[in-house]
Amino acid sequence: MNIISFDNEKCHLGKLCVHNHDWEDTGQSLRSIASEACLECQGAASRKYRANNSDKAQESVDKYRKANPEKIAKQKEAYRASGKFAQNTKRWREEHPEHLQAHAERERLRRFKKRTSNQEGYTVEQVRARFSEFNNCCAYCKSKENLTIDHFIAIKNDGSDRLENLVPACFSCNSSKSSSNALEWYQKKNFYSQEQWNFILSVLMKDDKNEFFKWIFM
Repeated sequence: MNIISFDNEKCHLGKLCVHNHDWEDTGQSLRSIASEACLECQGAASRKYRANNSDKAQESVDKYRKANPEKIAKQKEAYRASGKFAQNTKRWREEHPEHLQAHAERERLRRFKKRTSNQEGYTVEQVRARFSEFNNCCAYCKSKENLTIDHFIAIKNDGSDRLENLVPACFSCNSSKSSSNALEWYQKKNFYSQEQWNFILSVLMKDDKNEFFKWIFM
């Protein structure tokens, strides 16, 4: 996939370079009008230099940005207006799903912690470990699709925003359960399982059995 755009004011199609950088199967290389150099060769050389001289390269970039703030702002504006930013962002997301998942986890934590002051802090790694205890499935229906963080005892019902009150739940179960009593809601579902219910309690009641007996059977 060619990631260099064809700007006919700055480049043109010319003789195939020694590295056979064939632009869009034309049998020609995309070359700079100013230097006649192959743009893909230039890009490869630039990436290699940055990899071998990361500190020096970053220092040069920072210096240029500091000296040319207006020019940088205009370049960013033009880049977004051209649609290239959206295209490249979409491609990056498709190629790096693991980063999107980590970002989604951080966002879920941020939103939940913003909504309540009754929190005692937990990390993304701790939430991942909690999800792993349920085999990365919904704690209720065991679906692996659209997993979210569910407060087993709803915040609205004075449940705490602690790790001990969190379980993975698919979006459908989380929305349906809402602030309902977990046991009453779960028993009405066709996927209710006493074995699974006992497993959920065994995970959640490791550290604080009294709190869960109080709320589950209230």
